[in-house]
Amino acid sequence: MGLSTQDQMLIEQRVTNDGPSTAVAYLLWFFLGIVSGHRFYLRRPGSAILQILSYFVLIGFLWLLIDGFLIPAKQDVTSAYDWIAANPPDASYLTLSTSVQKTRLDNCSVSSLLKG
Repeated sequence: MGLSTQDQMLIEQRVTNDGPSTAVAYLLWFFLGIVSGHRFYLRRPGSAILQILSYFVLIGFLWLLIDGFLIPAKQDVTSAYDWIAANPPDASYLTLSTSVQKTRLDNCSVSSLLKG
């Protein structure tokens, strides 16, 4: 027993009307695309989960690539911190620095400060 052409058209129309909306799928893609909302809506949870996992892999790869370019700068900063830790400034340097600042302030007049 086969379906008549009219029954087949009715089933096709019903499936089209009851199925997911293309407009809603695009809205979900636009607003929730990063969490694959459109794929879950279109009843594709497997590919949605794979897409989410691929974001982590891609972001991890990009982070690794960026770190490759940042290593020299990070090494310079680490070396500077290590040097400062190994050679802390002594009290005489701090005293000299403070006395130089006081001398500069003493040599300034109020009018020269106002003139800029």
